[in-house]
Amino acid sequence: MVTTATPEIELVLGNRLVAAVWAVKGQRWARVRAFPGRRSGGTLESDRERRREGREAVNVEKLRTADDWVMFYRHLAGLTCIQRGGFVTLPVTDRVGVVHLPAERAERVRRSLEAHECCGPVLARRVRWSFLVTPDSRPGGQVSEILQRLHIGIPSPGGEIMMPTSLGRWTREGCHWVVPPAPDPELPPLSIVVTTALAVGRGGED
Repeated sequence: MVTTATPEIELVLGNRLVAAVWAVKGQRWARVRAFPGRRSGGTLESDRERRREGREAVNVEKLRTADDWVMFYRHLAGLTCIQRGGFVTLPVTDRVGVVHLPAERAERVRRSLEAHECCGPVLARRVRWSFLVTPDSRPGGQVSEILQRLHIGIPSPGGEIMMPTSLGRWTREGCHWVVPPAPDPELPPLSIVVTTALAVGRGGED
């Protein structure tokens, strides 16, 4: 049964279980608390409103420095970015993670996640895309071998991902937002993004 399967079994058997995984996604998200922004009332709702109002008031064309963009990402998108050497980076932590996917597979994953209304921010580079996620679990063993073969990367906490200092397509960092961060970002669980990546395949290569 899917509800008793381990995350690793779900990932290995992603092609057969993905429909069932989506069927119980509400239970999985509730368990890992990946979507706290959907709750009403309290400080979370207040933070959402403040970020939404702040972003609407900001003209991103006036953001000039890396520090400006750090403030933008931190206070208006809720992402704890830092400035390093004149660039903006997002540290990988136990609260915010990243899944790197080859571009062709990533496009299919994005479409699938958006169809289920659970796609978080997505960055695109020439050969790979990066999905921001909530690290609910990390695959190991056989799953890690499969991911390595498919060139799917999951950076460990302590790493960093470079963030663009523009919301347009052309940036000095060589990356751009396919799905930009929202004022109230709700990051999908890492396990859902990886399961979807295994399920969609890439032209029958799996």
